[in-house]
Amino acid sequence: KTAYHIDHNYFALILKVETEKQVRDFYDAVKQAMQEKCTFTASVVPIDKELFFDETQLLDSINMTMKKAKAISDNRIEFFSREDLSKKITTLALLEELKQSVENDCEGFAVYYQPQVRAGDYTLYGVEALLRYNSKTRGMVFPDEFIPVLEQSRLIKEVGLWVLRQAAAQCKKWRETIPDLRVSVNVSALQFEDIYLAAGCSEGI
Repeated sequence: KTAYHIDHNYFALILKVETEKQVRDFYDAVKQAMQEKCTFTASVVPIDKELFFDETQLLDSINMTMKKAKAISDNRIEFFSREDLSKKITTLALLEELKQSVENDCEGFAVYYQPQVRAGDYTLYGVEALLRYNSKTRGMVFPDEFIPVLEQSRLIKEVGLWVLRQAAAQCKKWRETIPDLRVSVNVSALQFEDIYLAAGCSEGI
């Protein structure tokens, strides 16, 4: 077979096969030949014009499938999944929407507050600030979906600061009637990279 050098220690092969077993047999043969030299991880993507309009999209899916394989373990083969591609497209669309929201003063984001009560007498001593996102196209998006996107894109720094300001301002209002009220806010580790975090939180309050 002809191997195409893509980058560093990445190579590509075009196999004319009809079944998944044929691909696995080929992979096992190469893996066996390389076992004394290195590990050999492979991603397999069909050359399908209905899925990919050009070589760039095809290569992106190869890389996506390879990352999935390596995340599980080295020295394995992983086959392309339409579901993974669909999730990636959905994530990219969400990322673009989140970027626009941040540019528009965090439009679509909202802070909800969950009461914190003492176990002994059930008196209210604080609240926890919870970030929520209402998408224009999808409606409410769960935090376990949009928070990782915010962190991977580092938008969490701007959104996190917005949450801190919202929570601090709300706590200040509530303290007019509940002087000792506390507000708890979840902070991403990425936010601690900002040396002006405390100053930015107190700005305008």
